[in-house]
Amino acid sequence: VKRRHLGAEDTSPAARAELEPGVGRRADAVIATCSDEAAELVRAGVDAARITVIPCGVDIEHFTPRSDEPDNADADRPMHVMVVGRLVPRKGVDLAIEAVGILARRGHRDVELVVVGGSGDAASGADDP
Repeated sequence: VKRRHLGAEDTSPAARAELEPGVGRRADAVIATCSDEAAELVRAGVDAARITVIPCGVDIEHFTPRSDEPDNADADRPMHVMVVGRLVPRKGVDLAIEAVGILARRGHRDVELVVVGGSGDAASGADDP
């Protein structure tokens, strides 16, 4: 699924794409992030009964705003933004940097951005999740 949507932007090693269907067929359980990915896995020969779809995202019932106050109500409290992933364009580190700028313009003066990730060197495959 990823290769179809990303095309040339996909930095995963070709060997990974070749090996994944076999790994999926031998796995006791497989997690897909959407129904399209689950369907792709079934087409690759993975038993649908062993696939569970768990969407990416945030549980908005668990993670809710601290209050109904305007955006700048917590402007005096430190904010921490973290991005975890390989350092490749499609992981969106640029969006996190932009978001920190937006927070600063909205009055949040004590904002820390932490970026955690590997080199993104697709040739080695060492950093490819």
